[in-house]
Amino acid sequence: MAQSTIFKSYLCCPICTGTLKDPVSLSCSHNFCASCLQRYWQEANNRNCPICKRRSSKERLSVNYTLKELADSFAARQASETSSWPKPEEGQAAGPSLWPKPVEQPVSGPPLWPKPVEQPVSGPPLWPKPVEQQVSRPPLWPKPVEQQVSRPPLWPKPVEQPVSGPPLWPKPVEQQMSGPSPWARPDEKLIVVCAMHPEDPKYFCRDEQRAVCHMCEFTLHQNHKVLPIEQAINELKVLLRSDLQSLQHKRNWNMQVQKTYSEMADHLKIQVLTTESQIRDEFNKLHQFLKQEEDKRLAALREEEERKMMVINRNLSGIQEQLSSLTDSIFAIEEDLQKNTLPFLSSYKATQSRARAQRLVPDPQMVSGALIDVSKYVGNLTYRVWEKMKEKVQFSPIILDPNTAHPSLYLSDDLSSVKCGETWQQLPENPERNTKYNNVFGSEGYSSGKHTWEVKVGDHPDWIIGYVKESFDRKRESYASPKFGVFSLVHRNGKYSNGAGKAVTVKRIPQRIRIQLDYDGGEVTFYSCEDRSQLCSHKDTFNEKLFPYFCIGKSGDNKTAEVKICKISP
Repeated sequence: MAQSTIFKSYLCCPICTGTLKDPVSLSCSHNFCASCLQRYWQEANNRNCPICKRRSSKERLSVNYTLKELADSFAARQASETSSWPKPEEGQAAGPSLWPKPVEQPVSGPPLWPKPVEQPVSGPPLWPKPVEQQVSRPPLWPKPVEQQVSRPPLWPKPVEQPVSGPPLWPKPVEQQMSGPSPWARPDEKLIVVCAMHPEDPKYFCRDEQRAVCHMCEFTLHQNHKVLPIEQAINELKVLLRSDLQSLQHKRNWNMQVQKTYSEMADHLKIQVLTTESQIRDEFNKLHQFLKQEEDKRLAALREEEERKMMVINRNLSGIQEQLSSLTDSIFAIEEDLQKNTLPFLSSYKATQSRARAQRLVPDPQMVSGALIDVSKYVGNLTYRVWEKMKEKVQFSPIILDPNTAHPSLYLSDDLSSVKCGETWQQLPENPERNTKYNNVFGSEGYSSGKHTWEVKVGDHPDWIIGYVKESFDRKRESYASPKFGVFSLVHRNGKYSNGAGKAVTVKRIPQRIRIQLDYDGGEVTFYSCEDRSQLCSHKDTFNEKLFPYFCIGKSGDNKTAEVKICKISP
């Protein structure tokens, strides 16, 4: 039930509160029905996000088909579950409502909502109908900006919000703070420089870091460095502005990491759904006597989901607390910068010390391995039950890791083949993912021994296959050469090379290639499976893990669209 509530809130349109229909995603990662969002923008006369108010940079909205498939599937499931429910009474909504039901109004006092059906037939109405919509209940669609002079936020918190499940839309940072702020400074007392001369001080002692009276104390500071008060205040404000810029930069980085974690959390949910579907499909082929194996893997998936969601939620909670503290600190500094002489001198030291202490707090860092290890569950799945279903086993010596795949690459359900698509997928930029080139790595790395596998390339015109070092930079510009940690065979524009600038001559165009790694011997060798001839080899001293490497371009009009990993031919 809790999982259904999570999926329902994730697949719910914040505008119409129904399951998403033709969902579209804004750059701020909020999702809406396409028709609801268009209608909202027409009513509001702007292109801001209805939740965070950030202006959308997209000129044309495209349907998020991955999210649409999930929403349609969830809606169908909900329809089948509710088909046996008793019909609601007349006037009662069929599902949960964000607004209190009329029957739950207090017995005494005027009703919260006018009841037109109860007005007398003749005579003046008991509840005069105003021209404008009554203020007690906010409209579903906001009026244009010029009419919203004094009105509560667009989406006020319902009176009877459900107890369980996440909220339908996130609260802004300012509303997520609980308890009094450590930066709140009510009724600050101004410092008194001199009780006998209450006028504003004219000098500031840099040695003692305080204002001094020019009548009583000036002679006591003859050996100190004394500045005019205006000059001293300007210098102090310069230092405080430097602290302000540092905190603003720190807050921006926190917001960026928070956004990435949110995208990873959303993608993790999608991974759980798709991975669960793949697991069920595979196990259904193994008949009822394999049910125990299926349940064991599903339980492991649920346990990993819970564990990794706890890690993400814990990091997000820490980031939100730090963002709240940084926001308070920045607000306090900005408030001090607006003060005059004595109010500024009374508070700047405390503000500066708290701000500098805040700068020492370490920045949040991205954590590798936060997503579901899909390959552990679906990779070689049938082979793991080989002893029970030996004749149906389909083994792949290499399993591709979808968490490393470039958004333009599409992997098969069993993670044994890959192709380059025309459009990019919406994937989080997790630390493992390749974002610069069309690369995908194998799920398992090797640090010893000999390993052999084959790839069916057919007549695909653009590919690079081989091994890559674990330290390969996945985010920046690099080349498929041993200098950058890639030991490969390259095929482009009808020519073959070893990636190090040396051409490779082939007697027959290979349709299938064997890759052999001798880690301890420091050699990677490529063979043509057709004539068993050696194509090229790389020699090096390996001191870190090597992962299978694939860089796949578009197939164009060629017959072979995907590159597939195969069992070793006899």
